[in-house]
Formats: sequence, C-alpha cells, structure tokens
Amino acid sequence: MNGCIVSSGTTPNIDWETSGFSGQFLHRIKITGPIGLEERLPVYRATLDISKSKDYFALVDNRDGHEDTMSYPVMLRLCELFLEAGVKNICTAIVTSNERYKDITKLSSAVATLKNLRFENTTTADFAEAEKFILSRLREA
Repeated sequence: MNGCIVSSGTTPNIDWETSGFSGQFLHRIKITGPIGLEERLPVYRATLDISKSKDYFALVDNRDGHEDTMSYPVMLRLCELFLEAGVKNICTAIVTSNERYKDITKLSSAVATLKNLRFENTTTADFAEAEKFILSRLREA
C-alpha cells in the first residue's frame, strides 16, 4: 500500500514525501542530520498544508541515529501547530535504534493529552514493523 505521491520536499536535515490514501495522507519523513524545532517547523507546516485533515500520519525514519533535540517546549509548539491546522489525531511510527525515543514518545503523548490531541505512536528499530503499524492505522481512519 504505497498511495499516490502528492508532494515531497527537502529541508536542512530532513527529506519528506507525502502520499494520498483515499482522503488521508501519509508523511514519510527521513532524518538526514541533527534536528530540533527549527528543522521540524518547515516540514510540519508543509505537510499540514497538504493534509487538510483532522488526522496526521507520519512514518519517521531515523535509522541513521541523528541527534534529536526534542524537549517539552518543542513538543508544546508542535502541538500548537497541529491544533492551528485543525488536527485532532496524530499517529506516528518512528524507526530508530535509540532507546531514548521511547521516553520522548511517552512525554509527547502526555503533552498531546494536555493539549486535547489524541496521540498514538510506536518506536522500533525495524522499518517493516513501523510501516506495518502506520499503514494499519491509516486503513482504520
């Protein structure tokens, strides 16, 4: 299930491609260098402009193990960005071998809940497992 590619782009340290699936969109995001809020904002703005949906699906590939400076203030800003775009549900699958991501996603979930967003995530080192997870959620939407 690959969908129809509707957009793609490259920003510093992130490449992305968006595919459409019967009214929903899957954003495949490849991390190519260290990332923080500054690197994320242009990608999320661009993908949110494409989606125009209450649901946001992302498959984030950080198999190369690039540094990720995700913090509480960054999470709050991203939640605000999603809410401004009308998103109610966020579903992500992150591919990484960095065990720290599990703590990051727990905190992300808590922040999303505080902001009245539904957040579902899986973090795994197995790309096929992450893709299976995100595609199953996409089919359910």
